[in-house]
Amino acid sequence: MKEEPSASQAQEFAPSRGLAFASLILGIVAVFSMAGGLLAGLPAVICGHKALSKIKKSPDRYGGRGMAITGLILGYIMGSISLCFIIYLILGMLDVVHL
Repeated sequence: MKEEPSASQAQEFAPSRGLAFASLILGIVAVFSMAGGLLAGLPAVICGHKALSKIKKSPDRYGGRGMAITGLILGYIMGSISLCFIIYLILGMLDVVHL
């Protein structure tokens, strides 16, 4: 009869998804917060790239590739939108933009 692995043994073989999960959560926060595009988008991109790097080096130890990619996409999009909005506001304050 086959013996079930203990909780510590199962945890030992489970891939780590911490950075990928952090990237995803920060990307979602960037979408739903007003000023979070840069404040949460940049860390989402950093965590996503670190997670993908670790996943590429040792895929048996690290997981969450989809979460990391989703966090990267959200972080890049929201960071870009926020940066464009900030530039627009600065140019508007300098009275350079005339609509």
